[in-house]
Amino acid sequence: MAFTQYQQAVLQEMGIQVWISKDAYLDKSATDERKAANSIFGANPVGPIDAKPVSQQEKQSRLAQLRAQVESKETSPKPKPSVTDSPQQGIPLSAEQKRDSAQWLSDLTLACVQIGLSSSLVNIVIDTSLRVDANAIRLPALPHKLSAAQKKALWHALVSASQSKGHA
Repeated sequence: MAFTQYQQAVLQEMGIQVWISKDAYLDKSATDERKAANSIFGANPVGPIDAKPVSQQEKQSRLAQLRAQVESKETSPKPKPSVTDSPQQGIPLSAEQKRDSAQWLSDLTLACVQIGLSSSLVNIVIDTSLRVDANAIRLPALPHKLSAAQKKALWHALVSASQSKGHA
């Protein structure tokens, strides 16, 4: 599936990395070369137009709306951390993210062991809120993007999980 430049800009503004296949990249490069050649020689591109064109002003307006939504979500208060055993879906850290956060993950593993939690609990998942489950730690953002308040809430959730495990 190929994205338009506008769609790619919107996704990137939302913090979503856009990956395209090599074939799509080569197709896009060939199309860009044809457009450049057509503009140099004054020829109009030939082919059916299957979508209603969107004005640049509409694109900018929509992009501004998305920025405002993303910013409001980032500044809205986060829910209290909870300790739960219910499995939920989330996005596990990629190998690159684990490599980038290696020191933080090492510190977190050490902290878990010191407060009596299993080191296997240090399975980090990016989710909608901060929680400590029986088999994962769910964060609302990547480890290096956590605010001081979120890190404090994480510590409190880990301590609560440790205390509830000790009483169970």
